Amino acid sequence: NRSLNLSKRGGFSDIHLRCLQHVCYHCLQTDNAALLAPHAREMLHLAREMGREPFAGAALRFLGVALQLEGNFAAAEAVYLKSIETFRGLGNVGKAHTVGELAAANYMGEVLHWQGRLEEALEAFEVCARRSEARNLFWGCSLFHSNAANVAFDLGDLDRLDSHIDRAVEIFEHGRGGRSGSMLYSFRALREARRGRYAEALQALERGEALCAPIRKRSWT
Repeated sequence: NRSLNLSKRGGFSDIHLRCLQHVCYHCLQTDNAALLAPHAREMLHLAREMGREPFAGAALRFLGVALQLEGNFAAAEAVYLKSIETFRGLGNVGKAHTVGELAAANYMGEVLHWQGRLEEALEAFEVCARRSEARNLFWGCSLFHSNAANVAFDLGDLDRLDSHIDRAVEIFEHGRGGRSGSMLYSFRALREARRGRYAEALQALERGEALCAPIRKRSWT
């Protein structure tokens, strides 16, 4: 906040923009819609004013998350689509931002899931995972598979659940890096328990807790 205020008062627009981005990421990770929405709007306004379309696309994604957390799902969908269109527009002029586009598409899948539109949500997450792997963009791929596993669980599709768990774990744990969520290990624990592998189930829960602890994201705990 101090850096944000100093950059704003000093007219350091580029630093101001990046500070807003960091604040929005913090609000996103802590599910703080009340702080996320105004900072996302400020970021969007400043990015458009500066002609920084990648930041505008990210700001739209942040705003969509705030609306989703507030339960305004229709508005969130519309804003996510604008974010996706922003990144696609950059790609059309040779400035591809596929990760930014997939991040917004992933949240679109999430808002569909929250509304109980399970088949649509699963398709959205699986498209994100396929596109990510096709282009060797592994930063968010484990998370996409984790989200797909979550929906497969709600659908009662255990084969797809296990397939997505295995792929998410492989990407996250075996040298590809990237991001994932604690729910991956919750589902892995359930699977191991189904198979009578209780020690492995407990280990999976411990790994999930290790991911939750530093972030304290309410929707994960």
